[in-house]
Amino acid sequence: MIAVAEPGQPERRKYPRGPAPGTLHVSLPVVLDIDIVDISQGGLLFHSKLALVVGQRLQVRTLLGEEPFVSWVEVVRADPNRSNGNGPRFSVGAVFTSRDGEGARRLRQFLSR
Repeated sequence: MIAVAEPGQPERRKYPRGPAPGTLHVSLPVVLDIDIVDISQGGLLFHSKLALVVGQRLQVRTLLGEEPFVSWVEVVRADPNRSNGNGPRFSVGAVFTSRDGEGARRLRQFLSR
């Protein structure tokens, strides 16, 4: 395979190109503000402006009181909710899939207040 420029254009490619082997999936980091409805040792319920899919994994970062809390969660429920006047909203239930020991301690401490 030979890299060929458009007629009248200089060739800028350093390496030959070929067709992709099939469908390529790309993931991009997205920051999304959510409204946490409730939280427990097992997971959380939140409202989102973005529709999420059951099985999707997300990293949640928030403050529990004054303490930072970070955990990975997996979406187990995603239901359309009524609009709040600023577009559609979705109720999302997610379970914690990984927390470090410090995160678990902070969550327990927060819930015991």
